[in-house]
Amino acid sequence: FSVASLKTIQALNSRYGFTSGESLLAINSRNDKPVILASLIQNNILADQGTTTYQGLVVKLEEEGGGSEIILLTPKRNITEAQLWNIAKEYEKSVPEIVYAEPDITLYSATSTKGSKAVSPTPVSPSSLKKSVALEKKWWTKKEKNHNLRARLQFALTSTFTPIAILDSGLDMAHPYVTGRVWQNTNEKPENYKDDDANGFNDDVYGWDFTTNKGNSVNDDIGHGTHIAGIITKYAHSATGKADGNPIAALKVFDKSAESKLSYAIKAMKYAIDNNIRLMNISFGTLIDSKALKDMTEYVYSKGGFVVAAAGNNNTSKPHYPAAYEKVIAVGALNTAGEKLAESNYGDWIDVYAPGERVLSIIPQNRYGYLSGTSQAAPFVTAAVANLLYADPNISVEDVIAKLKETDFMSMSGPSPYDKE
Repeated sequence: FSVASLKTIQALNSRYGFTSGESLLAINSRNDKPVILASLIQNNILADQGTTTYQGLVVKLEEEGGGSEIILLTPKRNITEAQLWNIAKEYEKSVPEIVYAEPDITLYSATSTKGSKAVSPTPVSPSSLKKSVALEKKWWTKKEKNHNLRARLQFALTSTFTPIAILDSGLDMAHPYVTGRVWQNTNEKPENYKDDDANGFNDDVYGWDFTTNKGNSVNDDIGHGTHIAGIITKYAHSATGKADGNPIAALKVFDKSAESKLSYAIKAMKYAIDNNIRLMNISFGTLIDSKALKDMTEYVYSKGGFVVAAAGNNNTSKPHYPAAYEKVIAVGALNTAGEKLAESNYGDWIDVYAPGERVLSIIPQNRYGYLSGTSQAAPFVTAAVANLLYADPNISVEDVIAKLKETDFMSMSGPSPYDKE
């Protein structure tokens, strides 16, 4: 950094009340370790730690020698998103080393809400559930004659499985349907408040809660993440939901208000890759083309990772991100007739469609419930990708998409209590 740039950053941070947040991602840097943020702190440019309560700025800085780093600047007060966009432009214009700056935008679930913000599934009674399951099997069976078993995509016979990161609202690990399928960081000792494996996270035994920056609990407050986990559990190397398949890593990026932040998603994706979790299910997104989110998906791809993302529920052909980014597998939703779900986004940027209307799956407290949307379509595809990765760990994204297009996802339905009968 030039002395002039350091002074400019100091002045801008002082003017708008930004303090040092954290390094989100170092790209092509010295062993991918943060460099720029450390140098700024050493120069007392970013003296205080600030708070993550308020929406901040995500800034990408160039390093001398060609590397770059994405950092989060957090303010001491609330700043509106409109103001943040203007401030971001000022940072970009004033500091040559800044590649881009953008607000830490809000990300939303890709579950249909019918005008409501809530995404929690409604529990169903045993009597209504039994009736609904019968109806589901009716349309499922009607298409069975055209089903050539590609929907299950080579269920494995051995015990080597692809871990799957679910970036969502958490997971009810006690639900019997996922018992034995929860990913565990075996290098970490639980509840000793230490970072045993020196990966930067204390007590991240079963994943991490990026909304509170804690690892001692990834409990699902709204049921959305658990619902998705049930679908993946049913089809990823297991037709019965038994504990014989891919481990599920719960990376919690949604809080009780069913909202997430760009910075949560970036940190969760990096956490997954750093822990050798190559496959990620992202059932959320935004219509804003975030440069930082694009950089993160490209970073995941460069490390051999696969991202399956919901296409969104705006009933528009406008791209929804991260689904619309190159190398990300974008999933639209179908209704029970095999047609596009009314609210599902559409367009040539979508790679594959899967069931998304009133999908039955597990929810917290050993219950089952229905949700609709591209959120529910994505995990069907994620499970299929997991099976393809098991069959060929070196398979390309392009070959995966080609095989997905040949898959009869309409013969799939979400998990029910009767799967094990």
